[in-house]
Amino acid sequence: MRVRALLALAVLGVVPTAGAAEVPPIGIIDLVGQPEAAASVREALAAAKLPLATDGLYGGVVTAASRDELTARDELAHAETAYAARKCDVALPALDRALDLLLGVREAAARAPRLAARALALVCADQLGDAARAHREARALAALGAGRPPAGVPDSVWGRWADPEIDVLLGGDVEPRGQLRIESTELDTVVLLDGREAGTAPVEVEVGGGPHVIVGLAPGHDPARLTLDLGAKPPRTETALVKPHASPEVAARDAVRAQLEATGGKFELASATAIAGKVRYARAIVLAADGARLLALPEGLAGPRRELPAALGDLLEDARRAVAVPAANPTLGAAPPIGGPIAASKPVKKHPSKVWPWVAAGTVAAVALTIILVRPGSGGSDTLTIHTQYP
Repeated sequence: MRVRALLALAVLGVVPTAGAAEVPPIGIIDLVGQPEAAASVREALAAAKLPLATDGLYGGVVTAASRDELTARDELAHAETAYAARKCDVALPALDRALDLLLGVREAAARAPRLAARALALVCADQLGDAARAHREARALAALGAGRPPAGVPDSVWGRWADPEIDVLLGGDVEPRGQLRIESTELDTVVLLDGREAGTAPVEVEVGGGPHVIVGLAPGHDPARLTLDLGAKPPRTETALVKPHASPEVAARDAVRAQLEATGGKFELASATAIAGKVRYARAIVLAADGARLLALPEGLAGPRRELPAALGDLLEDARRAVAVPAANPTLGAAPPIGGPIAASKPVKKHPSKVWPWVAAGTVAAVALTIILVRPGSGGSDTLTIHTQYP
């Protein structure tokens, strides 16, 4: 009976029918490729207990780098920390994870972290006395065109493992080769074979035996990864098919990359709004070449430009204001939004002579209904009958 009473009062407008408006989470769009700045802004938002978006390419951050590249850099940083603590047994597994992730990253972006990971792996293998691993890393560094010695590798370590005669000692026989044709279900798919770009699918490459990692990178799609083991003697011809899946996050990343290449990361309201819309951000902090701004969707409004890190506090205040109001009426800071001032809303005309009778009638009805509801029922029935009389 109490539930029915509350519902009846809600219909009359005496009690609320819904809670507070949902607070929109805040994502980050990095137009200039500054993962450290994006991380610091995200940490500041978390410290201020502001709601954070969790979707996107990398924990609510949309940037030109791929998820695999960013995660690989994290693993590399973890390995460097472990090595500094003289824990090569911890560093090597982290380096293996980084190198595996970098197999799905375009060569231009993967080269520097791959060189750093291989160099550190060589040093750690040397310290642990793993001759096979050290020689394998030295050969990989030579294949990548690293210096002699590579950066981060002492001369003595490089000299021990870069000697060509070691190929004869450890076995450097010429392996049999076969042809591999790689196709894709999507157009314009760039194929990576064991971390090296093989071309655009369909493509044919010469391969040796053993396992191979194939990654297909299609615009607006998640990377498609396939491991193929051709055995000790590869067949004369083999065909592999990769199937990338459509991804709004990757589409947003591609748009960020295009913006970076076209304008150098300059802020443009229309393109920033389009990027945020792809990942359905209601609020986003946009890191551009000329500063940071808070962006509100679906209104397409941008707050004042803030220089980081000096104006990080002002940016956080913009974010507080934006999430403290309903989505249909954002407050983005003191300065007018980019793209023109907001048109002033017309004053609402009040008609007290038309409103007060309804207010009075609602109040009288609520009081009458309350009196009826608190009156003891007859016969213990859960049925309530209300008699309403009109003048």
